[in-house]
Amino acid sequence: MEIDGVCSQAATCPAKNRPTSHQRFVLRSLDQDLFEQVQSKMDEPRFAERLSERMWKIEGLFAEAKRNHCLSRAKYRGPAKVQIQAYLCAIAQNLKRLLFLLYQTLAAWSLSQRIWPTPPASNPNRQLDFFNTPGPLIGLPKIG
Repeated sequence: MEIDGVCSQAATCPAKNRPTSHQRFVLRSLDQDLFEQVQSKMDEPRFAERLSERMWKIEGLFAEAKRNHCLSRAKYRGPAKVQIQAYLCAIAQNLKRLLFLLYQTLAAWSLSQRIWPTPPASNPNRQLDFFNTPGPLIGLPKIG
C-alpha cells in the first residue's frame, strides 16, 4: 500500500536490495488463468472421486502392463515400433478381460442348467439337506 509516495513494504522489497535495478517485475505466465481454473476444480469433491477412480482403473492397467507384459522397457527402437508394442500389450490385456467375462458367463450358465433331484414320492414335504440327499446329483460323476 502506498500512501503519499511511501511504500509500507519498502524495507522488505527484494527489488530494493538490488542496487542496479530501478524496475520491478511481476512475472506471470500466459497460461496462469487456466492454471488457476484447474487449481479451483481440483478443490471440488468430484475431482477427488475421479482421481481415486483413475488410480485403480488407469494406473492399475499401466502397472499390470509394466509388470506382466514387458512394457517397462521398449523392445524396439523408434516411436512406430514402440507404439505397436503398446498396442499389442493393450490387446493382450483386453483379451484377458474378455476371456474372464466369457468364463464367468459360462460358469453361471452351467450352474443354472444343473437339474437338482426332487424329493421321493413317499414324502413330498421332506426337506433335502446334506445328509439325506437321495443319490448323486444328475450330471455329476458318482463318487466311491
